[in-house]
Amino acid sequence: DVQNTDRQDDRAAERLFSSSVLFYTLDPPDGSLPNIGLGIYSFVFGDLCDSVQSRKISHAIRIKMAFRAKFFKDIWRQFLRDGGYSEQRHFLSRDANEIIDIMVNSLLGLIYIHRDHLECKSPLLPWMHGSESTEHVFGMLRSLITDFSALDVLRMIPKLTIRLQSACKSMDREYGKTASGYSHTYFDSEDAPPDLFSVFPSDEEIRSLIHLAYEEALYLWSQLG
Repeated sequence: DVQNTDRQDDRAAERLFSSSVLFYTLDPPDGSLPNIGLGIYSFVFGDLCDSVQSRKISHAIRIKMAFRAKFFKDIWRQFLRDGGYSEQRHFLSRDANEIIDIMVNSLLGLIYIHRDHLECKSPLLPWMHGSESTEHVFGMLRSLITDFSALDVLRMIPKLTIRLQSACKSMDREYGKTASGYSHTYFDSEDAPPDLFSVFPSDEEIRSLIHLAYEEALYLWSQLG
């Protein structure tokens, strides 16, 4: 969406927070000085994405990763306010700031609901609770009819269903492609540990994890000088 704003590119967003980018910023192959700020930014907010999207980590780790990003963001914002710097110029956008708070609070809320309020204990799959699939549906609708009506949607349901099924079953994972469209990964959980997502931390464990997340956020911020 950066170089070609008419093409959605999920894989470009995924590459931005990959370990390869993180290593490149902290240890540039050309011998230049490491970009500590960009490296920490990539680590913190990449982990925020993983707190929802990862199929291999426990809910306890998700809580710590999500709150570390929230605390880092809040420390950053308070630093700008204390120093009289412009948030509009040196901070995240207002929408991004609010989205992060919503993500963190929603993740914790889902954990409480699955742990305390469901009659039948069910695993929590956080990546299935977002608007990603809805966005993909609207993207496919626009690829069929640019300016569609409600009647058009009803008529396109059979064709849309087939295209979505095909996209979700596709094994095409060439992340090097550019402007390659949507990446339908919400049903990808083959390597997920079977019982991991039915284990929920206690209130005391959650408090400890949030405290640890704050300490880690403070440490990371201190590394920025």
